[in-house]
Amino acid sequence: DVLQARTLDVERTRLSDRLARAEQASASAAQVLARAQRAVAGAERKVAQASAAADAARQALEAARAQHQAASLREHLHVGERCPVCLQDVVLLPPAGVVPELATLSAVADAARGRSDAAVAACEEARQQATAAAVRAEGAREARDDAARMAHESDARWSLLVAQLVQTLAGAEAGAFSPGVLGDVEARRAALRAARSAHDDAQRRVQRAEAAVNS
Repeated sequence: DVLQARTLDVERTRLSDRLARAEQASASAAQVLARAQRAVAGAERKVAQASAAADAARQALEAARAQHQAASLREHLHVGERCPVCLQDVVLLPPAGVVPELATLSAVADAARGRSDAAVAACEEARQQATAAAVRAEGAREARDDAARMAHESDARWSLLVAQLVQTLAGAEAGAFSPGVLGDVEARRAALRAARSAHDDAQRRVQRAEAAVNS
């Protein structure tokens, strides 16, 4: 009857509002996840850059240490005497080169290694945040899907009842029913169509948000 239709209409409106909130929450969670994923990508780039800089600083330090060893050895070489390393007679002394400052290069290498370690830690934190955002986004999607299912079921029950009422009214004498009842039924049919249209628009917005996350 009309009273039952009104009761179902109230339930449908409540579930439609719940669905709208769930869709908004799902879209928001998807945006947060997209930002978190972009943050991970940026952190990974910084790790690669910092790691490359640390490797270069370490190699420069190792090369400087080798030069220091060679310079120290040269001080003990004399033409005609045996080299303590290769055990060959020294024919010509190697040229004396500029020996780099080990303390400075060591400090540079330590600083570069520290920046690399910090970048790795920041990247790990970004990954953890992205994982948490993915869990929240999945939960929001599930809540949205559950709300959509309940709203669709309520719409179907209400639409069926309205259709039955309309058929009953159409088969009866026109004067046996109040025009207000007919108007009430038709108004609710129009409200159902508007709600379905709004729901379809919301679904499309969510789909666009999810597509943006997956692209």
